Amino acid sequence: MESTQLSCPHCGFSKEIPNEKLPQKKTSVRCHSCKETFVFTPQHHSEPQNSVPPVVEPVMSSSSHGSAPKDADSLRHSTRISLTGVFWRFVGYYFLGLVIVSILKSLFGNHLSSSSAGVIILIAAVGSAYSKFVIKNGRLFSREERRQALIGISLINLAIQTAFIGFFLLLRPLVLPGMFWAMTFFFVVILHPLLIWLTFVLREKMFKRQGIVSQA
Repeated sequence: MESTQLSCPHCGFSKEIPNEKLPQKKTSVRCHSCKETFVFTPQHHSEPQNSVPPVVEPVMSSSSHGSAPKDADSLRHSTRISLTGVFWRFVGYYFLGLVIVSILKSLFGNHLSSSSAGVIILIAAVGSAYSKFVIKNGRLFSREERRQALIGISLINLAIQTAFIGFFLLLRPLVLPGMFWAMTFFFVVILHPLLIWLTFVLREKMFKRQGIVSQA
């Protein structure tokens, strides 16, 4: 019994489907794993046997509604990344930003406050990590992924800021005033998560406007 390997371009879930069970016409189908919907276009038997078969995008169960298929070549050759990959990329981009800002300060003088530089680095690191996720996966965060990414990056940022303060106090032991701790709490616990969420929203609008993705 001949079968076809169907793969979901969103989550990568794949399954062997007997050819006689495949839809005989263009049909909207839904992936059992991620519940995303795609358009499935079957192969025609009249095609030459030595021709390269097209990449089948959708998978597994029928649905009455669907979205336009993604570009097959870009989905085939891209390597998808998970939220863990987003977190690691955020850390890498964050420390790269620190190096760049340190070099610029040494070359052009200290004309940028540490808090302003930290906000710029945070926004750039979050935006770059999210952009890499969208480009590699061909989609935006789901609502749950956005929530998990917001919590995860906020906690990583909190750990980085705590480490910086601890290292500073080890080098220069002193008693910091209460205003310093109040401002630190405001920036790290309130302002930074808000900026992370806002960066997600603005990036998603940019991707939709540019036509890179069509849905969250």
